[in-house]
Amino acid sequence: MKRFNKSKDLKFFSEDFTEAIDTVDGGSLLVFICDGNGWDTETLSSMFKACPVPLIGGIFPQIVHGVEHSESGYLIVSTDVCLTPILIEGLDDDAVDFESTLASVIDENVEVNSMIVFVDGLSTRISSFVDSLFALFGADVGYVGGGAGSLTFQQSPCVFSNQGLFQSAAVIGLIAKPLQIEVGHGWVPVDEGHFVTDVEKNVVKEIDYKNAFSVYQSLISPHLNGAEINQANFFGVAQSFPLGIKKIDGDYVVRDPISVNDDGHLVCVGELSEGDHIDILRGGASALIESTRQTAAKLLATSSKDVDVFVMDCISRALFLTRDFELELRAIAEQVSDNHSMFGALVLGEIANSGSGYLEFYNKTTVVTLL
Repeated sequence: MKRFNKSKDLKFFSEDFTEAIDTVDGGSLLVFICDGNGWDTETLSSMFKACPVPLIGGIFPQIVHGVEHSESGYLIVSTDVCLTPILIEGLDDDAVDFESTLASVIDENVEVNSMIVFVDGLSTRISSFVDSLFALFGADVGYVGGGAGSLTFQQSPCVFSNQGLFQSAAVIGLIAKPLQIEVGHGWVPVDEGHFVTDVEKNVVKEIDYKNAFSVYQSLISPHLNGAEINQANFFGVAQSFPLGIKKIDGDYVVRDPISVNDDGHLVCVGELSEGDHIDILRGGASALIESTRQTAAKLLATSSKDVDVFVMDCISRALFLTRDFELELRAIAEQVSDNHSMFGALVLGEIANSGSGYLEFYNKTTVVTLL
């Protein structure tokens, strides 16, 4: 059962949240809240701590219900999937050993075949955390999730479980059952063969041994039709030209540069590493939408259409596609029967593998899951 409301009134959420708790019978709650609501975090945290059933969720730039996406309101999903909620703090703390921390808080007797993972999407060590998850659980587990947070790019408490609402943290819902997951992005290279030569976490300082912004500026200028990119308009222009970290199989992990600092360093959503081979990517609306259609079709090719589809789609795809973004959501909805739906959020980075490959923290990517 799903409760979707575009209202910013916390009273309505409180009422629906209480009613949703009463409907859970051996299952769990997934809760998606819009950052635009501006709700008091202490009030929410107290509400979540009092929740008597398994709960995970996040505060996201937008939420998705069917083919609608909204900057305000909330979505409460009562699912019969039984989650074991886990909280990991310190996603900005260099001193935290995520692998040992995860091992210490997860009961080794809990059966784990898949998990839903929500992280503070503006944390600086997300990729390190994701790598530690994979090191502990391996490729046989399916992972799906995304980054919570605000498009103001100011950190605040944004992920929650029964332990409350937290900043610089991750919440994980461990699941005994396997999940079917597919990933796609549709971005293609327009300038290839570059390397990250100086980086600190999610801040790229040098590309090809030169100032990162100067190199990035020179590489995308031929594609701007005489326009310029500068510090003031960086976010809007860079939406069309993400970085692609080239993987061994030839595909990309897409990285979103969201700002340039006073030193000419590119601030990205998610970490990069020194020596990463990067290409400059570009995508057209039709290519991105078709990629999403193929991703959803592949997910549902061997399954009944009578299922709900859980969507983690990148908020920057919506910003890039503007009015055409509804076509991306419809491309997924076309694969599902009329009496079932899709739901989820538009996020600051996506977490996924297919249950058979390496776990990644993506940007500008669509992740679809049968839930």
